[in-house]
Amino acid sequence: MTQPLDRRLVTEEKANATYGLKTDVEEKLDQASADALYAPVSLTSRLPRLRNTLVVAGDSNIENGGGPGRTNSFRPGAAWTWAQLLSGHRLEVVRNAGVGGETSTQLLARYNADVIAYNPGCVLINIGTNDAGIDSVPVPLATTKANILEMLDRNAAIGAKTIICTIPPRNTRVTATRSHALPLNAWIRSLPRTRDGVIVFDQYLYLQDPAVPDNWLSGYTGDGTHFKPVGGLAAGKVLAELIKREFPPLSRVSMVRGDETNLITNQGQFVGAAAGVAPTGWTLSNAGTMAPYITGLVPRTDGVPGNWLEIVVPTGANFVMSRAITSQVTAGDTIQAAVEFEFSNLEAAPSVYQYASLDLSIGPSYFNTQAMGHSQGSDDNHGSAARSGVLLTPPRTIQSGDTPIQAIFDIRGGGTYRFANATISKI
Repeated sequence: MTQPLDRRLVTEEKANATYGLKTDVEEKLDQASADALYAPVSLTSRLPRLRNTLVVAGDSNIENGGGPGRTNSFRPGAAWTWAQLLSGHRLEVVRNAGVGGETSTQLLARYNADVIAYNPGCVLINIGTNDAGIDSVPVPLATTKANILEMLDRNAAIGAKTIICTIPPRNTRVTATRSHALPLNAWIRSLPRTRDGVIVFDQYLYLQDPAVPDNWLSGYTGDGTHFKPVGGLAAGKVLAELIKREFPPLSRVSMVRGDETNLITNQGQFVGAAAGVAPTGWTLSNAGTMAPYITGLVPRTDGVPGNWLEIVVPTGANFVMSRAITSQVTAGDTIQAAVEFEFSNLEAAPSVYQYASLDLSIGPSYFNTQAMGHSQGSDDNHGSAARSGVLLTPPRTIQSGDTPIQAIFDIRGGGTYRFANATISKI
């Protein structure tokens, strides 16, 4: 299967290019241009603020998560996308404001337009890796701190919480650049002592190799700078728990049979599924091969009434099941798909391109959300740990001529996959 462009992580070659250091970042703006650049955005130019809306801002370790403002899918190359998935998408991502290779100075220069203008209830910031540099320090530590404090002030001014991340390890840093990175992290950890509404996500703690200073744990990165899916999952689990403590759940799925707001109504509860039989209204891409993978409906044991649709995929195999909704939407409708999931017994060392996703297939485009990973080859494996949460696609506005429109479950790799309450809603 050819990998869609928007599923690909930044390659090592691109990573090296995006992390190229600029020599002019140390130049200071004169006061007049700084006043103009950092002038507050007018309140009337911002969107209404909702408590559970989120803008993620920073460098490539933010950008690689995809989503609104970057790609048509959520991708596994960032901790925040895994955190969203594992927390049941408690935050509504309205903007990915990550740009590969940027320093805190560059992020601050576009902060009003790319963050504040979206009036989020929460901002997640991951910035500073490129300030520290590799062989030399392009942005003084004092400047990095001042830039971050200005971002915190702007978030506070609109009533937004801030989740700020410690910067991750970087295998290629030298003594001089570590002397920027490690003190920066120590300072970030101290911010809640003096700043209200600031929450620290200390991802460095969960990514570093205790035996090798400032290096990633083995398997968590491919190039010494960026997340591989397994690293994103490890950090994302911790961030998900933090989000659960700070934000109430958002209703993402319809749990009521016959709910008219769900475009797939009863079929969203997979009515009609049985051993070797697909749910009513759903089609297998290869029924002869894939039908035996369907166990049928099994009772939930997580305290929620109802059943899971259980699918047991053999090692190295794949499973694709779809349902058309073309007749239920018209041009101008904005739709989004979601489903609860519970995965276990996942293949530990797959030899195939491995992932599990819920896709909205609209004409030639795919709007998909990652459950395990959209990454090429077993070297980018996400790990075999059991997990549960909500798969959610980014929203899509239907254009004239957008046909066909389908919801698709697309699985690659062995494991036990359970789904419940599939929902497609107009938003």
